[in-house]
Amino acid sequence: MKNINIELIKEMPTLQLYLILDGLRVETKGLKLTRRPMGYSSVNTLVKKKFGFKGNKEKIYQQFQDALLMSGIAYIDEKGKLQIDHSLNKLYHKTDIRVV
Repeated sequence: MKNINIELIKEMPTLQLYLILDGLRVETKGLKLTRRPMGYSSVNTLVKKKFGFKGNKEKIYQQFQDALLMSGIAYIDEKGKLQIDHSLNKLYHKTDIRVV
């Protein structure tokens, strides 16, 4: 895996990381999560552009899982599944909160 900006992953809201991970999983099975997520044609394209990953859908999915593990945001549970650590509970950036 090339140089991944772990700080970029750590700064992202947990909910967004979970949705990206789930979107990649769905796309590896041949489905699409949404119609144009965040302005991109697919979640796979979004991850490729944002993090600089290369390869097919399965490789992108694996690289994103590895990046989550390296950043400490995700862990492998006793069943061997990747789980996102919700104890971090950073659902939104400070910039997402607007004072009216």
